[in-house]
Formats: sequence, C-alpha cells, structure tokens
Amino acid sequence: MAALTHSLDYLIEDLTDLDSYLSKRMFGCKAIYLHGLMVLVMADSEAPWRGLLFPVDFEDHESLLGEFDCLQQHPILKKWLYLSSDSENFELEAQKLIRAIKRADRRLGITPKERKKSKTRRKR
Repeated sequence: MAALTHSLDYLIEDLTDLDSYLSKRMFGCKAIYLHGLMVLVMADSEAPWRGLLFPVDFEDHESLLGEFDCLQQHPILKKWLYLSSDSENFELEAQKLIRAIKRADRRLGITPKERKKSKTRRKR
C-alpha cells in the first residue's frame, strides 16, 4: 500500500518513528493516531479546513487555549481546537503542539469512536 502523504507531513516527522504511530485518511485530511488516540488531523483545503485540528475534550479547552494562545475553537467542529496554517508563526506554534503530543500531553487526543457496521439488506 502506498504511503499516505500530506503537504504538512514535514511537521510530524518526529512522530512517524514512534511505535504506536498510525495515519488514516479522514474526509480528505490525514488523521494521526498515537497509542490508540486520535491526536491530530492535518487539513490543506479551504479555510477552516487548512491547518491543524486537535481533537480534544471540551473540559480541556480552557487550559489548552490558555497555554497555546495560537489555538482557537474550530468554527464547525466546536469540540476540536484549530491552528490555521494562515496564522502568524504557524510553523513555530505547530512545532510546540507537536512536541506536546510527543510528550503524551493527556489533554491532546481522543479515543476514536468505533465505526458502526452498515446494515445492508440482501435482495432475494
């Protein structure tokens, strides 16, 4: 299977060597998993789908927004935090957040919901 590549891959080079690293396609984006948690989604489409999305629980928003003032609540996925690639100092701020993910900051990441099996009817 061909490697899943993305225009923002250079930001996550330090994560790809970790044993638990996994990436998957997700709605035209690239989702990153570590230790079974979805920790990051990389998007390179039109705003607000251009930059890094951080899947986090609501109860962690306040502390993350206080520590990383570059983050904002995603305008559509309100549960997630967002760093637009149009942000000033995008790469520097992205590196800080990637280091926090690598340190396994418990606030960054969610347990992905299991996919429901589709119920298909068989025609007789």
